[in-house]
Amino acid sequence: MNSDASPTGGSGQSTGSADFQPNGWTSFRQSVSLPGHWTRNLVLVIVGLIALGYLSQVFRYFHVDFRGLHSLERFFFYDLEGNIPTWFSSILLFLCAERAWWVASAARASGNRWHRHWRGLSVIFAYLSLDELVQFHEQVVVPLREALSLGGVLRFAWVVIAVPLVVAFAIFYLRFLMALPLWTRVAFIVSGLVYVGAAVGMEMIGALVVTAFGFQSLLYAAVSAVEEGAEMLGVVLFLGALTVALANMQRSTAASTASVPPSDDPSDGHL
Repeated sequence: MNSDASPTGGSGQSTGSADFQPNGWTSFRQSVSLPGHWTRNLVLVIVGLIALGYLSQVFRYFHVDFRGLHSLERFFFYDLEGNIPTWFSSILLFLCAERAWWVASAARASGNRWHRHWRGLSVIFAYLSLDELVQFHEQVVVPLREALSLGGVLRFAWVVIAVPLVVAFAIFYLRFLMALPLWTRVAFIVSGLVYVGAAVGMEMIGALVVTAFGFQSLLYAAVSAVEEGAEMLGVVLFLGALTVALANMQRSTAASTASVPPSDDPSDGHL
């Protein structure tokens, strides 16, 4: 395979408006859709989890006490750790890691120059999956906030580390991203913006809300709902994009293998 081939096995020569078809929305949906109805079903699960979590805060705010309220909040409030939304998010992130690993393996087998970038994506998402469960980033909030005297929008001080890391990642992966086929590239950019915008951007907005109204306010619960829901949505979109990329890579590899003429050596394929 040519060393300048695209990361998903295509030509990578996507230029100009000729690549954009009138059915752009359809093309985008196809670039992020999981097989069957999985994308829709996962989005419905996200909506259900977020709704249950916010409902628990509405009940608590208005002092609607009933048997099971504590369990509702404990199991579904997305701002707490070690509950069902956390578990669900971690699984989604791990599935992205698994899918990227398979893409990397297929890319390496086909001689694609970008296989290490795919492998790197797999490692990154495996770490994000683990961090979702054990909350490594939360451990640096108080030490950083006290050491740098941070407050306001930087109250959740881990964003001070996250922003430079995101910028470094974007720079390192820029050539890889530009080599992707058009709609795979669009899918990666959109899903990445949704995820990072929620994880970092909404976290900073949430910090301002907490400073002004406290953790117990319904406004903070709403901001946190948008943050967690958008994070999960971004991961679902990226999982779909990875699945489509893997299918494209496998089809490209199969086509390349089928185009190789049979050997004239009668001993070929025998011990």
